[in-house]
Amino acid sequence: MPLISRAVVNVIAVGLTVSLGATTSVVRAGDEVSNPALDVFPPATFHVDDADRGASRLTGQYTPSGSLWLKGLDESTVFQQELAHEQDASRSFRLRVGRGGQIYSLRGAFGESVPPSWRDGGKTSSPWNDEVWQFVAVCSKYNNQPKDGMPGTPFFIHNSGVYVEGSAKPMYCPLLANEASPDQRTYRTLNWGLIAASPSVHRAPLLYYTQVRDAGAGVVELTWVVHNFATDPDIVFDFLNAPWGGTRWTSLPYCYWSSPDGGPVDVTDTRSHANEGTRHYDQLGGWIMRTQSRDDPASPSLGLVIGRDRHASESFQTRRSIYRDYRAHPNTYALGKRPNEHRNYDVVEAIPGCAIRPGATYFFRAFFVVDRFDRAVARCNELVDHVDYGPITFDPASTPLVTATPDDKAPTFRLYARPVPNSQPLFLLESTETGQRIVTTDPYRLVSTRPFDNPLDAAHPMHDYFVKAVYHNVSDGRTRWLGMLGYGLRERPNAPGDWRQLSTVLPDRAEFPKPDEHHLDLWVRVDR
Repeated sequence: MPLISRAVVNVIAVGLTVSLGATTSVVRAGDEVSNPALDVFPPATFHVDDADRGASRLTGQYTPSGSLWLKGLDESTVFQQELAHEQDASRSFRLRVGRGGQIYSLRGAFGESVPPSWRDGGKTSSPWNDEVWQFVAVCSKYNNQPKDGMPGTPFFIHNSGVYVEGSAKPMYCPLLANEASPDQRTYRTLNWGLIAASPSVHRAPLLYYTQVRDAGAGVVELTWVVHNFATDPDIVFDFLNAPWGGTRWTSLPYCYWSSPDGGPVDVTDTRSHANEGTRHYDQLGGWIMRTQSRDDPASPSLGLVIGRDRHASESFQTRRSIYRDYRAHPNTYALGKRPNEHRNYDVVEAIPGCAIRPGATYFFRAFFVVDRFDRAVARCNELVDHVDYGPITFDPASTPLVTATPDDKAPTFRLYARPVPNSQPLFLLESTETGQRIVTTDPYRLVSTRPFDNPLDAAHPMHDYFVKAVYHNVSDGRTRWLGMLGYGLRERPNAPGDWRQLSTVLPDRAEFPKPDEHHLDLWVRVDR
């Protein structure tokens, strides 16, 4: 089983109220309880001695990063939090997390390492929702179905946002909760993952929990926890990027892979030839690196530690894990162009061989290393065995209950803080047109829809899936996703307390609409 997947906080929290949405809760030194809804991450296994950690600072106050982005983009629309590390020049960095949970900027001695979100002036733009560090999950069964090329049929879910038309306002994955912990040098987010294309005929059932931790000495620990709350057993996400991302070619033009024995191998000139950019994890030494200069031990460098295929023989891993590395649109890299005037993107895909089925929760951990080349190689090798991944199960008996208060007038009730078995997340939505708030398991409840013309006949095996499909437009501006209240149960539990269905706790149909296939009548605990 995974090395660090068993950790669960063994407390029952009484009377805790969860902070929701884009308002950042800050955990100060000496605080006993952080936001229990975000306390889903396995404990850290890598630590740096205090004398060599360096200083760390978290801020939610926006200032321009100083990086060149595609002309016309407004960085303030994506900014959510900055994690700054201060040490010697080689190990200092400024990392920025966007509203969708993505890492959209990482500056070090090499300058800006994240690509500029360039597009060629066509209809679709990608403001910090593609060329960023993020988790991406694909449902292969229904991806580009029922017909390849049909609008709205891609089924891959970003941990950033959706593609938008031209200069339209960016749409990022709704931020449901977030927390800055300066004493722990950690920033956490919870986002509802969005299908990259909108409108879409599919429904996105993933919650992305993201944690960024400044471990010290130029090391950044990255952890994703992904929960699939689909009710259809066929909605399996079996092609994962943990992470998807990459670097800015003009800042870090040279590419090294680790050999199985941990040595650096220069693949700058060969990785994009045919399939030379793809390797199974066991063909590498657990990390890759981008650097500013070739054959220079002091070159400013950025390493990504993806680890080894440590669970390849276990039942939850369905195939060998793959690493993929290539240059996006190399025909745009004309000499003399500024860094923000072409794609400027060396792609990284770490593809673990796991599948996330409905009701399942998985974690994935990786590391960045910011340092001079020689020290970065040594540190990456040290970190390989601290990378891990696998399923997490939250025991209801040891999972905190949180108090949900939809508004000042509604009754309060109790929910699980984490996705225990047989549970469903409960969202708080607000109509931007009327101001009405609703409590629902359906994050699409208020978005606009239009019919989908199903081209499949009744005998087709996908007919039943697509006959119910409609186009959902999450970019229509009609919904504010205020937060995720917690997890209710699909069936009455055999547990202490007064458990009732939500329809009896919230009888006002304006606040809790009549249940249907996607808006479920969950069981919640009510304290008299």
